[in-house]
Amino acid sequence: MPNNTLYTSQVDPGLLNVVLALLVGSTPIYYASPNVTLTDPATCYWTAATGTVACKVCPGSYTNVAGLLTGCSVSFVDGLQATYVMDCDIDDHAWAWVLGASALGVYLIRRKGLF
Repeated sequence: MPNNTLYTSQVDPGLLNVVLALLVGSTPIYYASPNVTLTDPATCYWTAATGTVACKVCPGSYTNVAGLLTGCSVSFVDGLQATYVMDCDIDDHAWAWVLGASALGVYLIRRKGLF
């Protein structure tokens, strides 16, 4: 997902488009709006949680003729359809928590005079 834009509204295809999709196959199509920009915090990143499927985004206006035939006014943009989740690598920093807890434990034990 190079531009980090997540398109959330899938186009409802017209009847003829559904028939054509059954005969020759097709990819899911999304409207350009509404969308969400996925921003990466300092220690986290977005990854696809499920297998990705090729999809298309219509960056222009989308027309629907009597519920039978639909189309985009400009060329489609390629995309990937997936469920995205944020991964935060907290496990990469677990050593710092263990080291801190150990130091606190040693301090508390020494303060009580057990060493």
